[in-house]
Amino acid sequence: MPSIYATPDDVRYSASYEVAASMDPVLLRFLESSSRAIDQYTARHFYPWLGIKYINGVSGSRLALPDVLSISSFVADSENDGTWDGETWVEGTDYYLESLSHVDQFPKAVAITTGWGNYRFCPGDRRYKLTSLWGYGDGQSATPWILSSVTATVATTTGTAVTVSSSGVIVPGQTLRVGTGEMMFVSSVNSTTLTVERGINGTTATEHTGATVSVVQYPRLITQCAVDMCVESFFNRFDVTTQIGDVAAEGFNFSRNEEIFYRHLRMLNTYRRMEVV
Repeated sequence: MPSIYATPDDVRYSASYEVAASMDPVLLRFLESSSRAIDQYTARHFYPWLGIKYINGVSGSRLALPDVLSISSFVADSENDGTWDGETWVEGTDYYLESLSHVDQFPKAVAITTGWGNYRFCPGDRRYKLTSLWGYGDGQSATPWILSSVTATVATTTGTAVTVSSSGVIVPGQTLRVGTGEMMFVSSVNSTTLTVERGINGTTATEHTGATVSVVQYPRLITQCAVDMCVESFFNRFDVTTQIGDVAAEGFNFSRNEEIFYRHLRMLNTYRRMEVV
């Protein structure tokens, strides 16, 4: 359930009725459904994901990219032998990145040749191999996370119980960046012990001793939409009653849930990804 766009605490702040902490596992499932509906509607994901993507080549000076926050490796299969070792592109020398809205905003969506570099774009299937931090992020930074006031310790790469230096800072539903690389999803919190999913979003689980902890951020409208869909669908989850003999059974109203999601998702039209040409 990694990378949801809001937390049960966010839901509690918005709900008209009190929701006990014991309902957090249920709220997390509803928030996951809301978050993935947002991804599908906007045709993009807002969580940061570290990994490799292969991009088809084009003729010209502009190469369209999926949402990208930063690129650590940009290589070309210029020899057409499937090794991607013919050209190594350097940002600022061979290309620079631009967003679709403003040069200083994120994510970036286009790589443009500088005109003075060593290479130019050429056609070819899977010609370019990019190792990057992908995703929309918070829309403001290549590093969409905020440093918290706690540190984290976990002695192994497989342990799911992480000790933090102070309680009351990290809450269930948050995605954390621990140290300089690993991301974790927090499923529950007991004082200073977090139960987490390790090495999510393409990162690798490592041992940590007093490592810095940052919390991944999303645009406020994305978080609010996830909350609104969760709140309404959660409180309408048992609004269908089926009579079976003398027993009335409550059930989930799927058509009602569809209607709820669509009504809220329309507020995200400005976030829908368009094809780059």
